[in-house]
Amino acid sequence: GLGKLSAGDTLTLQDGTYQGSSQMLNIAGFSDGSAGNVITVRALNEGSVFIDGEFVRTPFNANGNDYWTITGIDFGNAGDTSSTDWVIQLASSTHITMQRICGSNSKQGDSVSAKGMVMGFYGVVTDSLFEDFCLFGTGRNILVEQSNGSNNVFRRFWMRFEGWCHDG
Repeated sequence: GLGKLSAGDTLTLQDGTYQGSSQMLNIAGFSDGSAGNVITVRALNEGSVFIDGEFVRTPFNANGNDYWTITGIDFGNAGDTSSTDWVIQLASSTHITMQRICGSNSKQGDSVSAKGMVMGFYGVVTDSLFEDFCLFGTGRNILVEQSNGSNNVFRRFWMRFEGWCHDG
């Protein structure tokens, strides 16, 4: 599992849908890789792994992580409260590589304060590569970059906004 990964390790996820709090890809607080020993999490078959937040949790969270690579995984269905309303959340991290990733659907929040983001950056995210992405579905925002970061590369992004509404 994630807790046992250290610099240079690779975790390969088997095909399927991952649900429940223990199945989210929450790397916040886990080990960091290094320049020559990146930690990698990848799908065995790209596009055949879906991390499903079930509209109650964040499928991917990196906060304070360095030198990680995430490849070939689909993330979707985030919740609608401030702690779970991001599908893909990155904060205060460096040297993150995410390739061939799809993110979709943040729950339609019940108030205007619900962020409902498909992908968001905050803190300082630097020296990272985000390549071959699709971001789509519902949520207040599809992509938000509030990190004051630098040297990030965004390459080949496809995005489609499918609406957001609230009752408040």
